[in-house]
Amino acid sequence: MADGVAIDRLDMLTGNDKAANGAYALNAGVDVSLWDDSFPHLEEAVERGLVSEETLDKAVLRVLELKFARGLFEHPYLEEKPLTEYNVPKTFPQSLEIARQSAVLLKNNGVLPLKKEKKLRIAAIGPNADALYQQLGDYTPPLRDGVGVTVLDGIRNEFKNADVRYALGCTICDDDTSGIAEAEKLAEESDLVILALGGSSSRFAGAEFDTNGAAIVGTKLQMDCGEGVDTSDVRLPGAQNELANAVFESGKPVVTVLISGRPHAIPEIAEKSDAVLWSFYPGPWGGTAIAEVLSGAADPCGCLPVSVPRTTGQLPVYYNARASYDVMRYRDLENTPLYPFGFGLHYTTFKTTVKDGTPEISIAALENGKAHTVTCEVENTGSTAGHATVQLYIQGVSGTIVRRVRELKAFEKVYLQPGEKKTVELKLDCDALSIWNRKMQFAPEESKVELYVEESGSKVWNGELKITK
Repeated sequence: MADGVAIDRLDMLTGNDKAANGAYALNAGVDVSLWDDSFPHLEEAVERGLVSEETLDKAVLRVLELKFARGLFEHPYLEEKPLTEYNVPKTFPQSLEIARQSAVLLKNNGVLPLKKEKKLRIAAIGPNADALYQQLGDYTPPLRDGVGVTVLDGIRNEFKNADVRYALGCTICDDDTSGIAEAEKLAEESDLVILALGGSSSRFAGAEFDTNGAAIVGTKLQMDCGEGVDTSDVRLPGAQNELANAVFESGKPVVTVLISGRPHAIPEIAEKSDAVLWSFYPGPWGGTAIAEVLSGAADPCGCLPVSVPRTTGQLPVYYNARASYDVMRYRDLENTPLYPFGFGLHYTTFKTTVKDGTPEISIAALENGKAHTVTCEVENTGSTAGHATVQLYIQGVSGTIVRRVRELKAFEKVYLQPGEKKTVELKLDCDALSIWNRKMQFAPEESKVELYVEESGSKVWNGELKITK
């Protein structure tokens, strides 16, 4: 199956001959097209001898066989259901729960969690404070009225004793700074600022789109992420840094909440904020989830799925570079990311004790279904309940090819009450310990592997495993 209007892009070969485009694709094995203007000309292509009727019949047969296998001729229509309860937490609770568990706490000097009973004056400021569609990813359909909770709504719902006021400050991508003075004044009049910055893939802010559905980059675009939307600078777009600096000038405690579809370089914001919470795209109920994390009703337990750079010039920044590549070495910058892959803070503390088994395993044992097990006892040593995420990394230090400096091979997330202990078993099976060798075979080989256990980005243990013949 071809992507949207992809077959029409064969115009560069055929000179806008739609029948020839369709013939090229069908002869290459494409059975199904997607809203292009080429496959509708296949009859002409057969008549002109560009593709055989037999080839066309075989493609049609494959499509019909698939439809029969899926039961579409017996049941061609979806069951009609009333949509009154559609897309609400009661019907789909996993949307809210995913938003809770994916929020990553990157910094906290003690300002979080906020006490719900206190009568605070809270300023919700920023382009992502009250923008529902900016909590969603690319290719998102319109939401029904009443569906979804913004960060502003979530804060008002969660902190009912607080006086919560809002100022936009600036938009995502524009350089207009005219709203910053109002935001700064609001910050000065408040006890605490929740500064909601980041990016957007929203298709509901004046964007125009190509025939294949990708956004067309132009002056009206309020997107910095999504199909067709790339960026040459990973700093926050528009006037957001100016807004942040003005808010910091107020001298009030600032909790920065980042909502985005890509990592941004935020060294100054991270330094000046009292807390930093990264929520990426938390979905329609993200405002509820973020507010619950801020209050402690939900524990922050997400871990970074990317490495956050210090600056655009530091790119590429990733945790698993080849050991032969001295990545991120600059004379004028630290050789570490601002926040590393797998990192995430909690409101509680954990102690992880590792018990490793026999420090060797044979290739034959792996191929027969055995695995090397690293056993971890995780204890919640703090005063609040929370999730710990135990991660097992490896580094191949001998063998026939140069390996990565680290490779995440197993992890497990466990929920613990204060004082509670649980045992976690992280397994390295044949697939986890196999490599693409010099014969381009995916298999384990005789080698030595360093093992590292981390809890939410903090190293707690390292060991060694030998893979024998």
